Amino acid sequence: MEEPNQSQSESPRLHSDDGKENIETPSAASSQDKPDPQVERETLLKERDRLQSYKDEIETLALRITDTLIRLSEKLGEDELTSDGGGDTRICVPQLNYVQPGKMRKDRNVPERYSAIDVISENANSYQNRQDLGHDSKEGKPTAVGDNDEHTNLVENAPAIPDRVVLNSERLKLTIDHDLWDGTLSWHGDEAYHILQPFKILFYLNQAIRKRLEEYKTTIATRKPPEEDVDAEILQKDPRLAYRRRFVGDMDYTSLLSNINDLSCLVQFMDDHIEPVKARFQQHDPGPVRFTDLWFVFPPGTLVYVRDKNIPQKVWKVVQRTGGRRYLTRPDHIQKSDFHNTYTQFVLDCFYLDFDGVHYVPVYHQFKLNDFDGTQALGSLPVHPFRVSEIAKEKSRLLDQAHQFIECTKTSHRYYSGLTHSRTPDGAKLSEIPLAKPRSVSVYSEMVDSAVVVDFDRAFQEIPAWRPGSNDPELFQMSRDELDRDYYATDYDNLWDARFAEDLLEAERRKRSRWEKNGELPTDENDLLILPDRVFAYVLRTRKWACLKLGLNAAGEDQLRVVQRRKEPWDHLELPAGKGVIILLHGVPGVGKTSTAVEECAAESNGRPLLPITCGDLGLSPSEVEDKLTEAFQLAQAWECVMLLDEADVFLARREPADTERNALVSVFLRVLEYYQGILFLTTNRVGTFDEAFKSRINMSLYYPPLSWEQTEKIWISHINMATADHTIFTADTQSLIQYAESLYKLQQSEKRFGPIWNGRQIRNAFRTAVALASFRAKPGQKIQLLMEHFDKVALVSNQFNDYIWHVKKTMTDSDMAKLKSIRADEFVPLDSSQLIQQQFHHQQQPQQVASHLSPGMIPRGFTPVPQAPGLMSSPLNPHASFASRNQGQPQQFPYNSGIPVSSVNAGYGVSTQLQNPQQNMQFQQFQQFAAQQGMQLPQSQNPPQQVNQGLNQATFPDIHTANTY
Repeated sequence: MEEPNQSQSESPRLHSDDGKENIETPSAASSQDKPDPQVERETLLKERDRLQSYKDEIETLALRITDTLIRLSEKLGEDELTSDGGGDTRICVPQLNYVQPGKMRKDRNVPERYSAIDVISENANSYQNRQDLGHDSKEGKPTAVGDNDEHTNLVENAPAIPDRVVLNSERLKLTIDHDLWDGTLSWHGDEAYHILQPFKILFYLNQAIRKRLEEYKTTIATRKPPEEDVDAEILQKDPRLAYRRRFVGDMDYTSLLSNINDLSCLVQFMDDHIEPVKARFQQHDPGPVRFTDLWFVFPPGTLVYVRDKNIPQKVWKVVQRTGGRRYLTRPDHIQKSDFHNTYTQFVLDCFYLDFDGVHYVPVYHQFKLNDFDGTQALGSLPVHPFRVSEIAKEKSRLLDQAHQFIECTKTSHRYYSGLTHSRTPDGAKLSEIPLAKPRSVSVYSEMVDSAVVVDFDRAFQEIPAWRPGSNDPELFQMSRDELDRDYYATDYDNLWDARFAEDLLEAERRKRSRWEKNGELPTDENDLLILPDRVFAYVLRTRKWACLKLGLNAAGEDQLRVVQRRKEPWDHLELPAGKGVIILLHGVPGVGKTSTAVEECAAESNGRPLLPITCGDLGLSPSEVEDKLTEAFQLAQAWECVMLLDEADVFLARREPADTERNALVSVFLRVLEYYQGILFLTTNRVGTFDEAFKSRINMSLYYPPLSWEQTEKIWISHINMATADHTIFTADTQSLIQYAESLYKLQQSEKRFGPIWNGRQIRNAFRTAVALASFRAKPGQKIQLLMEHFDKVALVSNQFNDYIWHVKKTMTDSDMAKLKSIRADEFVPLDSSQLIQQQFHHQQQPQQVASHLSPGMIPRGFTPVPQAPGLMSSPLNPHASFASRNQGQPQQFPYNSGIPVSSVNAGYGVSTQLQNPQQNMQFQQFQQFAAQQGMQLPQSQNPPQQVNQGLNQATFPDIHTANTY
């Protein structure tokens, strides 16, 4: 052709007579300058590349001119032009041919002249107008295929992307199928290969296509021109022969040029229609989207936010996106009358990261979006990119929450205040998850305000159904009805969705494998954001396993927080190595036994959790008790808990020959107790019923006597302060309420029918009732006044009930009944062991009468030493020496733990005392009452005051043995 020859003659490339090229360059014209050889070589290479580019453009232009001439001949009615090579006269023109959907070729007959690529679009005419020869050439030259000038921009108001693209070029199909893929694409022979929107194969092979094009361009620069290639004519007629040269380096000049032209058309299509769409949806906020745009919005690896309130896990990572296209063939489940522009669901396969007790594992879930008309804001979709969600503003909080989750993967003691989860992170109800066997599990949302032990591994041992993670995910597969059955050679693009997913999953597997191998933890933000907002923990108060929600409460505080260690005297309580410590808390009800273990014990001060269990948790049958008690002990030892067995008298009761079942329970408890190597608190108000075998197993006992007035006063003041903490709501006259409390205390102490005195629990309940009464009677807008009359109503009801019970029990108080049944002795006054030791030593050195006395301040609370108990003792102490004379200034003395001061009985064993006045006679009568209570028999005398010594010396006592503890 003339045009190419002219182009060659005008170029700087010249041919000598022998056919070799002579290059005219500035460096060659001035040989005397002797330029740098390296610089000269680079200049020559650049010049060669420039000339080669011109040559390629000219050859491409020649093909287009030929195609244009054929069209003109058809319109003029002339015979078609034929190729110079003879044989197959069909010509593949390397260009984009825009076609209306209705004019798309449906048969398999290949025309004599066809474009390398057909682009099927409703706006085909608008696009085709831009394909005019030389359009937008700034230098007045023809524009080569693949140049990135302004003609690649999308037409305004045109669809964002065409409906489909059809690959007609056999060279192009061979390159993509066999060179860039594995030869399994569904096309045969001359069939055109249809690729439907959104052109997934082009997204997946995008970089490979561009890389191959660059390799072709680099290689062709080293090849001979066509006129010197002996195989050019044969290879041009049969592209398969060219392809059989599998490597780029084996291809001849003509083959390389043909592949360059066809691939350039494909790259031009991607630049014109795919890259702009991709760039738009990579923006932070791409604006309104159509349903058909969703595939571009959610590439694999995208973090998405789920708005569904029934799905606790809010941030997920996309694995695969598929569907969301119009049905091209009516599926069987849709009636003909309903089949009109029907779209498939758009499906996202996603995962979040969880912890299975050992490793971090992915948990998969599918989200399905139904089609919608028009456009919608991206943030309004049920599932949308995390970057456009409102919660993205709280990223720092979510990252803190993720770090808290990582910390909790290790067994730890925490305090939780909030609601528990009732669903799994993917929305399944815990109550609907089948459990292998009944367990103490919280499956409904409930309020928890308790210490907890977070332990993933043990939680999964107890409830295997809670263990997260799975094997390879079952990814969604799109319906084949999305494909057009009229075209057999249609790209089944679910393959590319799966390949995108496999690439991502493989990268995720390698990352998790590296974590496991190197002992690393998730640190990347994209990994931290998809960690769950819940942990598995054992609630110590309810003794149930629960899913606890991480995050902040209404006050902005962490719902799950670290237990703050407090310094207390208990800090010195250490567990002997390899042994257990059993501490008994006993006394009247409501004086703080359980609260001592819960709030003041070593569990809190040493940072150890407290594990409370009750008899109801253990069952009643011996086998059940043994299993559950062993399980509880194992939990306590694994978590280094302090255990509390409340109301322990059920399993510690005295064994009786007639009750074999109870005996079995006690025996089981004794046996299991031997193997516990921790701290165990036992509480009871029925210590008199204990089996004697337990006495030797108790390392320490704490006695809790009834409240004194000083203690009662402190409790009242504490509750008044709590009730009036918010002075804008509650007010109270503390002094008047304390005076009322003292009057009530004295009344209940003096009148047995109204007793016993209120304990700590009753005072708390009285305040709750009084506050409720005060709130009910308060006028709107005024402060609530807590008055004496409110407590008076509470006390009236309480005293009436106590009076009724007193009559039911035949005028006996609870203390009387407890003593009568040998349950406990409420009037017991513990003695100071140091005083007893001194008295014992003094008696051995110089025999004399011994006085038993307490230090001022009366009853000590809390810890009580464990000496051999005082009381009614036999030798070596003379029992008649237990009363000492009353001396002014001496500590108040209590004989025989009776609770009756010696000062009330002005006499003593072996002490000569003259009772010379009526006051002394009254005291002697009190002594007679005391003697009767102690079982002493006094001789009758007409002159009691003169027979005190004689009566005491002749008195006989019941056979009472020495007490064991206290």
